[in-house]
Amino acid sequence: MKIAKMIQKYFSNLFISVMIEDDECKIKYEIIKNSKTTATKTNSFKLSSNDKLSDEIIDYISKLQKKYRYTYISLFLDSMGQGALPGCDAKVFADFSVDLKNVNHVCIDGRWSAYASYIDIKWVKKIFKPVGLDFVYSPFVILYSFIKEMSLSSKPVIYILNENSSFALTIFKGDEFLFGAFFKTTTDESLIDEEGEEGTWESAEKEDGISDLVSLDELEPDDELEGLDELESLDEIESLDEIEKSSDNELKFEENEETVKEDKESEESNLELFGRDVSMFNYMKSSIEEFYKNDLYKSEFLEDCVIFDNSGLSKDIIEFIKNELFLNVQVKEVDINKKMISLSHDEVSS
Repeated sequence: MKIAKMIQKYFSNLFISVMIEDDECKIKYEIIKNSKTTATKTNSFKLSSNDKLSDEIIDYISKLQKKYRYTYISLFLDSMGQGALPGCDAKVFADFSVDLKNVNHVCIDGRWSAYASYIDIKWVKKIFKPVGLDFVYSPFVILYSFIKEMSLSSKPVIYILNENSSFALTIFKGDEFLFGAFFKTTTDESLIDEEGEEGTWESAEKEDGISDLVSLDELEPDDELEGLDELESLDEIESLDEIEKSSDNELKFEENEETVKEDKESEESNLELFGRDVSMFNYMKSSIEEFYKNDLYKSEFLEDCVIFDNSGLSKDIIEFIKNELFLNVQVKEVDINKKMISLSHDEVSS
């Protein structure tokens, strides 16, 4: 360990982790001094655009950065154009029709790879230009970190990292990677450019300053970058009883209208959650079918599934997965933001 790093650990180090999910940005920070957490806090902010951070978020992060000399920002990469493959050499990428010229990739334990398109990296750099970015974490790297905390099985197991708008799915037999896939369970507009056209693999240009999918220590700044009407007769006045009756009816109607509105909003929310659950189930089913049928994979019979859940899966979908896919399902609640801070701290301390 360098002397500078040995000295640094005796100062307060600020670690900020960021997750962008649909229209929400979840930020967690920890202040770590001498390997001990002295303060931690989590905040959520609304996003009005997928193309930039709001002024509120930029101001929040900037104020934190000014307080501490050593600050590190990490991001959970939640976008399409990424995946994982059972190998690290060029032939594996060619076999799975992934063009190495268009992706940034990192070899894990010398046995398997996580990759992401340069489109995604460009999007990340554009969004975080005002505050900077030190680490970008692939969901597969996060998932693998959780997997290693468990006792590995000698049988193939489906491992899933689930969050609000996406999930990563892998199959491991012990520490051997067999299969990987990433899915969005909600609409992702992050890869749509200003003209409304979807980005293409061919149009992406390689970005400078990206060392791998885990660490972005030296990102270079980019250059680019709304009275009552007069009554004529007493006969026109309703009796007090009629007025009270009318008022009561109006009040009841307003209450009923508000109840209907709340029920509708609740129903729409439940339908949205149900829609995400259905999407997750369908993607799981298609992944298992792909694993069994595609000769590129070393397929074996699957009967166990572990879900690392960051969003609170409903009991209904868990039971549905068990019954329809004939899987033994184990669910573990996790905090992805906290895990990113832990990994960032390990990176800085090593």
